[in-house]
Formats: sequence, C-alpha cells, structure tokens
Amino acid sequence: SMQDMGKLMGVLKGQLGGKADMGTVSALIRSKLS
Repeated sequence: SMQDMGKLMGVLKGQLGGKADMGTVSALIRSKLS
C-alpha cells in the first residue's frame, strides 16, 4: 500500500543518509510491492 511505501521510504532515507536517488528507490519499492 502507499502507506507501507511511505514507511519504507522513511526508513531507507534514514539508512542511506539521503545519498540515494529517491526516484530510483521509490521505483524499486514499487516494483517489489506490485
């Protein structure tokens, strides 16, 4: 769900220290959740 994705994005952003491209990360998460 979008709510789960939001949580995952927050966790990943924290772990990656904002270095990762969030567009790429969100695309990866979307492909895993779909």
